[in-house]
Amino acid sequence: HNVPIVDIVAFLASRGSAFRTLRKHKTNEQPMPSSRPETYGLGTRQYYYKGKSHDFIGYEKTRTAFFNNDWSRRAITRGGISWRTSIDSLGTAEVVRRATNGPSKYAEKFGYILHTDSGIYVDDDLDLHEERLISGEYRIPGENGTLRNTHHTEQHYAYNTRLFTNTANTKYLSWWPSIDKWETGGYNVGYWTPSAEAWYKDRVQKILDEHNTTQKLYRNSEWKACVRRHGRIMKMTSSVQKYDAECFRKFAK
Repeated sequence: HNVPIVDIVAFLASRGSAFRTLRKHKTNEQPMPSSRPETYGLGTRQYYYKGKSHDFIGYEKTRTAFFNNDWSRRAITRGGISWRTSIDSLGTAEVVRRATNGPSKYAEKFGYILHTDSGIYVDDDLDLHEERLISGEYRIPGENGTLRNTHHTEQHYAYNTRLFTNTANTKYLSWWPSIDKWETGGYNVGYWTPSAEAWYKDRVQKILDEHNTTQKLYRNSEWKACVRRHGRIMKMTSSVQKYDAECFRKFAK
């Protein structure tokens, strides 16, 4: 069946599946941007910090601002938890539209690159700081760490110029599991399931309930237990990822 590619992309983008939209690189394209806007994280918090509902709302606003960037569409095509947060920030119709638009102008220089016998293909990609923002990550100092004012600006992790005087025991806490942690968790079965949706909505509801104190922020290592359901998911996911690029190379010849 000759199903248009745009329809396939729209279908995958509407169900939270992970996929790539590779575009062939052309040497005679328009001049590429020399840089792309910096992405700043949620900043740092004191050692005893516990996330509150108004912090979560602030995180959502910051996340939505990031999703207004063209290359953030990779969060959509990555599927899973990053896709679900993009639904909250943009809505399903906009998510599908961005996915079907194809790679942004930033993909040529800052994105994913795949070399094949028939040429070079590119797609949008996220860097580590952007992935951390999507998961709603804060940096927390060690117990003896304190905040001080400084003229040095650390990109990505602070809106202001506050840095820690002691970072030896710094930890990172987030509202959601990292994208990598989600992809190796039990809810990741290739699309966004009703059980994943129930888990997501339940957590959001409890976070926004100011009287609920059980929905704490977790370390990335702690998220493993939170999203563990099926023991064989990790093995299946890694096997699929291992061969998908090779299949494309063969198809592109």
